[in-house]
Amino acid sequence: MKAARIKAIVAAGSATVALGVVAAPHGASAAPAKTHPHSAVAHPVSTKGLHPHGSVPTRGLTANVVPTTDEGGGYWFYPSSTIEGFASASTTFTMPNFTCASNSDQEWLLPGIWGFNSGTLTSQVDVNFNCNNGSKLQVGYACAPDGTCGNSLTPNPGDVMEASLTETATGSVARLRDFTQNTSTSASGAAGPLDDVILIGTVGPDWFFGGVVRKVPTFNHVTFRFASINGEAIGDGDYFPTQYNLRTDSFNQINAGPILLHHTMFTNTFKHN
Repeated sequence: MKAARIKAIVAAGSATVALGVVAAPHGASAAPAKTHPHSAVAHPVSTKGLHPHGSVPTRGLTANVVPTTDEGGGYWFYPSSTIEGFASASTTFTMPNFTCASNSDQEWLLPGIWGFNSGTLTSQVDVNFNCNNGSKLQVGYACAPDGTCGNSLTPNPGDVMEASLTETATGSVARLRDFTQNTSTSASGAAGPLDDVILIGTVGPDWFFGGVVRKVPTFNHVTFRFASINGEAIGDGDYFPTQYNLRTDSFNQINAGPILLHHTMFTNTFKHN
């Protein structure tokens, strides 16, 4: 499916996105929590502007088996293996309600578009729905590969988000839009190497701060819609996505569902904190 088809599908509906932070890779009861857009704990509370280095999941798929990784749940793309390379990615999603399983740890839910180059997290267009010692952080970021970030958004549960990332030989643009609040943010970056791996989904929190953050908050699901790579539906096969579930330590935390609806939609479902 080409760009025209993607645009036609997007015109028929709306959506949501977001996330960010980086460092080296590697059923719960709800606790009361207060919402603080910029609360502080011993460690940073969000992913904004962080560029951790790690090992992205390998490309490939075993028949009838969804592999697991602590790097992120969703669909991983490897455009550097194609003639075109990476040019653009986009998706929408609706932010879920979430609760903190504990008042004494950090739990991060990080849906959106994540770009990597040679194992380093370079770009993010995402939402952080995070719990930091029981305090909720609800913030959206658009950060280009050169580290430039736009002003943050403050989405609420139920907000429909749209995330997009475009990269060319002359520069890049990261954009996050909150359809519900009619707000948006963007960042324009300088020319640089194109991302060679892209995740559309929920990045693993233990990418950041050497794996200090290893849990996700309790939620129901996040559905990614109108998802495309280089203007084509993610399920069309040209870019060979690999489906991964998020698993940290011995727990499957988020399971990625199959690609549906004109090859553009999938759902990440909560399993364990």
